[in-house]
Amino acid sequence: MRLGFIDSPNLQPKDLFIISESDNFSFELIRTTENLNKFSPTEDKHVYELVNFYSSFFNGLFNLKEKSSFKPKEITFFGGSFNPWHSGHSACTALLDKHLNEDHELIILPDINPWKNNQFMDLISRWSIFQKILDESEHLVYPNFLFLDEKNPTFKWLEPLSQARQGLNLNLLIGF
Repeated sequence: MRLGFIDSPNLQPKDLFIISESDNFSFELIRTTENLNKFSPTEDKHVYELVNFYSSFFNGLFNLKEKSSFKPKEITFFGGSFNPWHSGHSACTALLDKHLNEDHELIILPDINPWKNNQFMDLISRWSIFQKILDESEHLVYPNFLFLDEKNPTFKWLEPLSQARQGLNLNLLIGF
């Protein structure tokens, strides 16, 4: 029996929905959400399942030991705590939209702020931040950094990613 689906106008990948059957997740293409309830994770294990699902869309981009099948030739990363996502964040992405072409992708990277000590949040709260960004942005959102239990400054992942993906142009979008 299907318990529900994750409802997001910008679900990634865009044609998949997530269905829960008892405690197990299955990922299925569905035609309608009629007679299905909106599913919100209430347990840590469900949050981890959902984060793993969303992350798989990036096809190994951040797994530096594997060859990535992620297609863009240029990526701009927009990182921040986004707690909460607000109109300033939307304005930053709107400005960049004017410069994006089909080979250029913007990826939003919600993360724990490495310069603040009060960033501990439970997984359900982190999921709420991620869901809000999905709801309010039309861009790809990479969730893994938000769900790490450690500070994750940009220099820790950007330089290794640049070395591993040498044909890929990488940029940072920084709001102020």
